[in-house]
Amino acid sequence: MNLNFNNYYLTMFGELDEIDSVISLIDFLSEVNFEYKLGDDYFIATFSSFLGLKELEDLFRGFRSDYVLTEIGDKFVYGFLNKKVQDKLFGLIYNENKKISDITNKLIEDITEPFLTSKDEKPNNKAKPRRQKRLKSE
Repeated sequence: MNLNFNNYYLTMFGELDEIDSVISLIDFLSEVNFEYKLGDDYFIATFSSFLGLKELEDLFRGFRSDYVLTEIGDKFVYGFLNKKVQDKLFGLIYNENKKISDITNKLIEDITEPFLTSKDEKPNNKAKPRRQKRLKSE
């Protein structure tokens, strides 16, 4: 059983009066520490969450900012001239998701291992049969 979290890329721009609330919300919802870059008129964030795109859309719609939210998948392409910014924004998602996946799978294996090995083991039927002792009164 593999548990996967969704990876997201969020860009907000325009009026960012509520950006502290946005940051607090993402910090609460994210499975790993999220990374972001904040400018005077833009906010870019990457994060992982158990929520789906629709649920996040409903949450972000409540803020008075324009935004673009997309799920990072196989067909997600990005390129930054500054590789430090690129690694800061995207490196954590890929590294932490691998760690979380490994930890989760190891935990599931540890939990299910006793059940799997007990089914595979054959009962030990080599015990000597006991002789019944007769009582003197018989």
